This record gives sequence, structure tokens and C-alpha cells, in this order.
Amino acid sequence: MPAKRSAFSDAEAPLASRLKALNSTGKLHAPLSTGKLLIPPDTMHWHGAAPDRLFSHLALSEAGEQGQGTAWGTHVSDAEYNEAAGAG
Repeated sequence: MPAKRSAFSDAEAPLASRLKALNSTGKLHAPLSTGKLLIPPDTMHWHGAAPDRLFSHLALSEAGEQGQGTAWGTHVSDAEYNEAAGAG
């Protein structure tokens, strides 16, 4: 659905998150188009659909040898989403 988004998340060091945009245009604190993106470790981020577009993606994260993984944060508020949507 347009304007849908994930919660904030962060892959703990030394791991990174991989995001593959499958179609259309989305948001990752900035415009995100179809393609691949590597999100560095310890980068709190969110991703989702543009305000007027459908968006599908595949997000991958690894589990580290010490049990590291994805740390989930709060859900992205409408104000945070709208701020990013206005930037792109």
C-alpha cells in the first residue's frame, strides 16, 4: 500500500543489512529506486513505500557468531515519514 513503512531497525556490528527493492519507488530517509542497497552496521534506518506508490522489497540480515542480529526500534511516525517524503 502507498505510504506503508517498516519500524526503525539496525543491524548490529559487524553485520550489515541488505535491501533489494523489487519494484517501484520507496523511501530510506531519501529516495530509493529499484535495485540493491547495502546498509552499514549500526545504522538505524527504516524503509517503505513512497506516498503515492506501491513498493515491494526484500530485506535480509545475518546472525553473527556472537548472536548479533537486527535490533528493532519504534514504528516510524507519520511526522517522520512525511519529513522523509518531502525530502525526495
